[in-house]
Amino acid sequence: MSETICAVCKIGKGPEKCEICGFSDNGVINRDFPVIEDADYWHDTVVKTYRIKWEAEKREKELLAKIKKLEKQVETLKKQQVSVDYQEYGNTFGNIANSGLVAKKGEWVYYINFSDGCKIYKIRTDGTQRQKLNDDKSFEINVVGEWVYYSNNDDRKNLYKIRTDGTQRQKLNDDFCCFINIIGEWVYYTNIDDDSKIYKIRTSGIQRQKFNDDYSFQINVVGEWVYYLRDIDDNNILYKIHTNGRQRQKVNDVDDDIFCFNVAGEWVYYINRSDDYKIYKIRTDGTQRQKLYDDPSDSIHAAGKWVYYIKNSNKWIYKIRTDGSQRQQLSGYGSCINLAGEWIYYTISSEGYKENLYKIRTDGTGRQPVI
Repeated sequence: MSETICAVCKIGKGPEKCEICGFSDNGVINRDFPVIEDADYWHDTVVKTYRIKWEAEKREKELLAKIKKLEKQVETLKKQQVSVDYQEYGNTFGNIANSGLVAKKGEWVYYINFSDGCKIYKIRTDGTQRQKLNDDKSFEINVVGEWVYYSNNDDRKNLYKIRTDGTQRQKLNDDFCCFINIIGEWVYYTNIDDDSKIYKIRTSGIQRQKFNDDYSFQINVVGEWVYYLRDIDDNNILYKIHTNGRQRQKVNDVDDDIFCFNVAGEWVYYINRSDDYKIYKIRTDGTQRQKLYDDPSDSIHAAGKWVYYIKNSNKWIYKIRTDGSQRQQLSGYGSCINLAGEWIYYTISSEGYKENLYKIRTDGTGRQPVI
C-alpha cells in the first residue's frame, strides 16, 4: 500500500496509520482515542495539539543533534588544549640556564662527558647501560621524543640533533646558537651571528625565523611566553614576549641588572647585580619582588621547593627554600648546577683548568665523578 498524506492532520503519512496523529484508514484513531466523525473538529482541536507536539519533538531532535555536535567539538578542543598545555620540553629551565649539561627523560639520563672531550653519553638512572652517542664537543642538551638536540662546539655551536640510540646525526642550521630551548616542535635560541637576537626554527630544521630585535641574553620558554634578559646600556633587564612574537613587556618596574635567572612555576628567581649579586625572586606578572637571601652568588637553579646556588666567596654549593629559609651547604667547590631526579650535577675545574663533571644527591650525600 502506498503512503499518502493524512487527510486529518495534513502532516503525517503512512500506509495504514498516520505517523503523527495516529488516524487509520479504518476510522479508528490509534493511541487510545475514540473515532471522531467530524474531521474538521478533529483538525481544529486535537490535530493542532499533535502538530504542536510533533514540531516540538522535531525541534528537540534537532537541538539534541546540535548538542551532540557541540560536545564533539568541545572534546576536540580539550584534546587540542591538552596538547598545547603539555607540549614536551627538551630540558628544565634551570639546566638550560646552566649550559644544559644534563637532561633526564624517562629512565635515562643524557649528559656531557667531560672526561671524553664533552661527548654526549646516556646512562640509565640505576647506573647501568652507559652508552656514548656522538663524537662532537657538545653542550646545551635537549631531549624531545627520540631525538637529542645540542650545540656542536666543533662546528661553531651550530644546532645538531641525533637519535637517542646514536644514529642519524643531522645538522639543523648554520647559526652560532646559545641558550637552546625546545618546546614541542620549535627550537628557540639566541643567534650570536645576529647580535644575540632570538631566533626559532622547527625541530626538523625548516622555518628558521628571527623572533625579536633585542640583544638577548639567556632564554626561558615557559608556556606561551619567552623570558629573556635584554641588554639596555650594559644592564640586563628582564623582559618577556609572547611566542607569537608580540606583547613584548618588561617584567618588573625596578630595573634590576640581572646576572642570570630561571623561571620556576609562577616565580622568576635571579641573581641581582644591582644588589651585590644577591638572590631575588619576582612573580612572572612582575609583582611581589623580594630578596631571597644575602649571599652573593654566581649560579642559580630553582626547582620545586628549593633554590640551589653557588656562593661567590667560596664557590660552594648551597640550597635554600623558595621562601628564604633552611639554608644548607651541600658540597665544596662547583659551578654550572644541573639537576636530574634526586641528583645535582656540577662541574669542577682541576689541574690545567680542565673541567670534570660530578654529581651529588640533593641532600648533600653520595658525591662521585660522572664518567
